[in-house]
Amino acid sequence: MRCARAAAFGGKKIIKTHSEIVSPKAEPTLFSLWSFFKQALRQELACSSLEAAESVHNRALLFHRLIRDTSARDYDGLAIKLGLAMWTSDGYDEITDVQVRSVYADLVALVGYDPLAELEAIDEGRPFLLG
Repeated sequence: MRCARAAAFGGKKIIKTHSEIVSPKAEPTLFSLWSFFKQALRQELACSSLEAAESVHNRALLFHRLIRDTSARDYDGLAIKLGLAMWTSDGYDEITDVQVRSVYADLVALVGYDPLAELEAIDEGRPFLLG
């Protein structure tokens, strides 16, 4: 399942998927970890029992920690890290929430890719806690 996000730039729509934004300037390690994390998340959500989900959940946690600890070298990497942080957070106070969402919206407009929307599309509103 791929989530393409459209961003308007001067009346022109630009749509990028994950595979379209991987380029020599992008951080390949971070994008690889991002792909593995999403795959583990999909597998966990597809599990029918708690026992089956446990090992997959541990793998998702590992990729989450690796993404957190990997330096972003461009705006695309920053978008992935901030989107993942927003998705896993318990929320912020009202002022911080507005500021974080504003920065994230600007970053998504710059890169034309929304990792948070992609995670929400995979998750489909089901609760998922990393930790």
